Amino acid sequence: MNKFKSKNWILFILLLLFILPSISAIWCYLHPQLLKADLVNKGQLLKPPVFVKALEKTKTWQLVYLSEEKCTQQCLQALTQLAKVRLSLGRHLYGLTLNLLIRPGVKGPSKNQLKEMDIKMMTLKERKSILSPYQVWIVDPKGYVVMVYKDETHPKDIFTDLQHFLPLWG
Repeated sequence: MNKFKSKNWILFILLLLFILPSISAIWCYLHPQLLKADLVNKGQLLKPPVFVKALEKTKTWQLVYLSEEKCTQQCLQALTQLAKVRLSLGRHLYGLTLNLLIRPGVKGPSKNQLKEMDIKMMTLKERKSILSPYQVWIVDPKGYVVMVYKDETHPKDIFTDLQHFLPLWG
């Protein structure tokens, strides 16, 4: 009789080991709101991404700062913060190019200042209306703006999102 009870317990434990994961998976599927992970983008993800001809086909991702007017102290400070974000990416540093995008006729910072921070300056002829309130863009290597940020966004938020994008590409 004792041997029969121990076999039943073993059978019960084995059934529990195989059925419990299925039950927990079904429960998680039915209650996803209880399992919120911290995988929320800090910027505005564009669906669908917006193509910008001036930024097309590079070998790297691009972090673009848009300056509508003359690049003042605030603009230089934002570029410095973005350069620090790029440096903090570690081994993914070379997978990201930092660009300053200005309108034609707008005076940008001196070339020496940009060279020190490893920033390329480009001119933007047309601007898509969907991108109008945003100052910082993440652009994929094909030239599509995939995520945008307002000017007051904290650099750590941009860094967090870049850490999700860069390993996916290469």
